[in-house]
Amino acid sequence: MNRARFAAALLCLSCTDQGTQAVVADTTAPTVRSTSPANGASGVAVTVPISATFSEAMQPPSLNVTSFAIFPHVSGTITTSATVATFVSGTPLSYSTPYTITISTAAKDAAGNALKNPYSWTFTTRAAP
Repeated sequence: MNRARFAAALLCLSCTDQGTQAVVADTTAPTVRSTSPANGASGVAVTVPISATFSEAMQPPSLNVTSFAIFPHVSGTITTSATVATFVSGTPLSYSTPYTITISTAAKDAAGNALKNPYSWTFTTRAAP
């Protein structure tokens, strides 16, 4: 078996008896697997990055300040790395403040599937020193 055919066989998700690859479309919506800080966390440092880990690789342009919203509003940047989106605030968060993060259905996986439902979690920052 030549290298190209071997590589195709390794990538084959569903093959026919003739050895040709059948196309299997990804129609599964991504999910949020974990968050940091965790939902309901308290005493969170005011300089902590805020991140969500997804069930599959996401489209970086779909994770932005509109689809990854923080309330009360905080300015910052969002970076992505395959399955993780991370928000870093331009300034420290406020002390003793509850924050709610919502990832909207505008967030899409690499195949273009959107989150089925918005995903929200909350945490509270620590008291001032």
